[in-house]
Amino acid sequence: MAAPAALLAGLAQAPGLIDRGPLWSRWLFEQPWPLIAAVVAASAAIAWRRNARGRGASAAVVMAAGVACAGAAYVTSRVVQTERESLVARTRALVDAVVGADAAALRATLGRSVALRLGAAAGIAGGLGGAAVEPERLVEQVTAQMSGPYRLIEHRTRWARADTDARRAPGAVRADGLSQVRVWADPAQSRVPVSSTWLLTWERLPGRSGQERWALRGIELQSLDAFSTGW
Repeated sequence: MAAPAALLAGLAQAPGLIDRGPLWSRWLFEQPWPLIAAVVAASAAIAWRRNARGRGASAAVVMAAGVACAGAAYVTSRVVQTERESLVARTRALVDAVVGADAAALRATLGRSVALRLGAAAGIAGGLGGAAVEPERLVEQVTAQMSGPYRLIEHRTRWARADTDARRAPGAVRADGLSQVRVWADPAQSRVPVSSTWLLTWERLPGRSGQERWALRGIELQSLDAFSTGW
């Protein structure tokens, strides 16, 4: 009984979060609201001071320029999709494909082989540490389990983040990008809510349309919490 206890204890620890890239890049392209708020607030403050000094026309110009810059920042964030946003979307889609036992979507996501690391968070010798699995075998296992004993009544992706500047990966798996996702699930069989955190390793492969696609190369279970409301 010592090994399962150690496994649960290790998996219950909160995992370290991967880097999400430079702050300026996220504020400009992915999460513009802090930048928009700062620009509007600064413009309003300058306009108020100028208006108080009797320079109403100049104040109006400053305020209009601030609003225009804020609008440009918002439009830019909507038009430009960064690699991180693309990988986060790919990660969320993978979660939905696994939960829905969607074999076609899984095949379109997996790479040439997938390295599994389950139980590594507990540091237990003999656990699944980087075992390579053929894509078709993994699809068969996932669809069989998620439509049978591990079927979920409900699930939520609490958060997902990505690092496309990463070149490190668990084991010897080559990484063009890493993503991390926190999932809350309500299993149909046990009805014990569970939250889990996963680290996913990705590589870029040629797609059918000539554009590169993100392909999954590695899966690592980082934490597992039973009776969880999620975080």
